[in-house]
Amino acid sequence: MERRKFLSAIPVAVGGAIALSATDSSAQSAPTSTYVVNVTQFGAKVDGVTDDTAAVQSAVNSGASIVEFPAGTCVCGQVTVSTGMVICGAGSGDNTSGTGTVIQPNSPTAYVFLVNTQAAVTFNDLCFRSTGTPTDGAAIALEDTTVTMGVANTFSSVFNCRFDNVYIGVRAISASSFNITNCTFWSIPAGGYGIFLDNQYSKDQGDQCISGNTFLGAVTAIGIYWVGGGGTRIVDNKFLMSKAIWAQLANSTATPTAQFMIANNSIDANQNADSALPVQLICSSGTVPFQNIIVTGNIFVGYYAMDVMIQIIGLATAIVNKVMIIGNSFTNTGGSFSGGGMVVLDYVNQFLVADNLIIGPGSSSGVNIGANCTNGSVVANEIQGFAIPVVNNGGGTVRVRGISNSGAAANISDGGTIAHGLGATPTKVWVNGSVAAQTYQPFGITSTSFQVSVRNVAGASGSAATIYWQAEV
Repeated sequence: MERRKFLSAIPVAVGGAIALSATDSSAQSAPTSTYVVNVTQFGAKVDGVTDDTAAVQSAVNSGASIVEFPAGTCVCGQVTVSTGMVICGAGSGDNTSGTGTVIQPNSPTAYVFLVNTQAAVTFNDLCFRSTGTPTDGAAIALEDTTVTMGVANTFSSVFNCRFDNVYIGVRAISASSFNITNCTFWSIPAGGYGIFLDNQYSKDQGDQCISGNTFLGAVTAIGIYWVGGGGTRIVDNKFLMSKAIWAQLANSTATPTAQFMIANNSIDANQNADSALPVQLICSSGTVPFQNIIVTGNIFVGYYAMDVMIQIIGLATAIVNKVMIIGNSFTNTGGSFSGGGMVVLDYVNQFLVADNLIIGPGSSSGVNIGANCTNGSVVANEIQGFAIPVVNNGGGTVRVRGISNSGAAANISDGGTIAHGLGATPTKVWVNGSVAAQTYQPFGITSTSFQVSVRNVAGASGSAATIYWQAEV
């Protein structure tokens, strides 16, 4: 038997008396205090027609530790949660077969549960579904409206919930150490967000974990939007949208220094949008730098023409420090890249881009290092299908190693020039030619090209040939 069902099945001692259980058919009046209550005890109809806001608010205010919803559809507006508790339903299904609890906002701009306490609140086994076209509002908002600086809410959890056509699924303002797990954010409407995190008002409200969730939304929707400070871990999620993770990394009031990790996610940019940019971590304003970003073990897949898969860009006044992009797979199966590159960095200091698989096609580059990047390395990446594997504008403090390119250049005469497209001077160049009984040797190797000596058996200039070449940094 599930724990909450077991608890609801036994009487609970309250003030020296025995209180009726929340599921007892005789318990129709609102109890003053029980461990477990059901919203129907307070008059909620859960019939998909009646507005149950007042009844749900009464249940939440009852002093219970667990507030349950039965199967059905509960039409509800804003309910303020001012103490720690568990709010749970009969399952996150869509109730089409009579199972699951659906919370239906009573307007296209409604905020349903406003958590206005620092205490932990847990939400589980609920489906939130808006009708019509939502333009504002949130299903769950973790924010203490009395707090403008410092921690607003801590240690809350949202798990096994579904958010369907909701403008914002979970909104967290200056919250800390919360967990959003095994949820589905489906049909996120245009301009909406699956999860909206805003910690810009306090020094380091973080340590939250977002894991095991699925996101799908409109072309202009964003899966996870994050602004401000604090450590955030986005792990083991599935994104089916062009804008998966967007973040603002700096602001003028906070000191965001904790870790930001994006690991083991599957990110499918499966919408036909030229503006597709699955992961964007940028500083658009402010003077406070951000540091410690790790992007590792993710699978990025594009299906249409795109500009960029991931970009991390700071400001001259807010350099992003300590960035690692390691062991990811970046591929595009249905279109080419025409923007700055598949991986783009600028105003980044102390970085490592290593051991990634980066597959085009693309008329741009696999990795593009901006002129304002310093103290970094691009090492041992497998880059194929791009006109230029790596563009390195970062100067002498940025090192490019373990990058290769190859091709076939037709009609090359003795002393002819071939552009290798590596963006750095190759350490090794191999050449061979299509005409037998001739020798071929590279020389004049620079950061953009090399020349080929084509000689016959007599040592004189040979015939023009197709040169098969490979160059490696």
